[in-house]
Amino acid sequence: MQRPKTAGTAITAILTLTALLSALTAATATAAQPEFLPGTAGTKFTSKSGSYKVEAEGEPTIECKEDEDEGVLLSSTEALVTIDLLKCNVLGLVGAHSLGDKTEIILVHGNLLLCYINKAKEEIGAALHIQPIHMEAAKELILLEGIAIGKITPYKSKKLAFLISWKSSGSAQEFKKCEGSTTEETLTSKTNGGTAVKGGENTEDTIGFLVTEQEIME
Repeated sequence: MQRPKTAGTAITAILTLTALLSALTAATATAAQPEFLPGTAGTKFTSKSGSYKVEAEGEPTIECKEDEDEGVLLSSTEALVTIDLLKCNVLGLVGAHSLGDKTEIILVHGNLLLCYINKAKEEIGAALHIQPIHMEAAKELILLEGIAIGKITPYKSKKLAFLISWKSSGSAQEFKKCEGSTTEETLTSKTNGGTAVKGGENTEDTIGFLVTEQEIME
């Protein structure tokens, strides 16, 4: 009469152990990612950069003279950002703008996530996941979307300001994916509903936390 009870107890113990191991694995995976410390949700920052450029295969280059950004941490690894690209044009002649905005202004919304580009070399990535941007330039309708991965520095140093560098050679981004990703992560551009082509971003952004120093750590 005791066997069913013993078997049931054993099964319960196994399921409990499995759940604990799963939780431990998940916690370990989360802890393995770089993060801002203290990284309190709601912490605000601003940023500013010089020139901004997006090049896509077979399409005219979009250039902006400067940008002004603001953001807020959603967690220690992710932030919500709003970017105002200013004095934007195509071929240095024709003004470009996001639909609904004034000429030469492109409004960008997105999420910025920390990741490892190369953990062994302590290279930390800032992956910008942008919401689709609908733009107009020279009577052409352009859709820009996807992910741009930049390198953020410094690492393991308390600062109010951090530098993010996004680099590409033509439409090919310098960093194509974060460690752990199995697919290439890139921007794509589509003109007048045509075929999507790869795009690359070039700019350097200095983000500044308004009050509390942060430190990027594992």
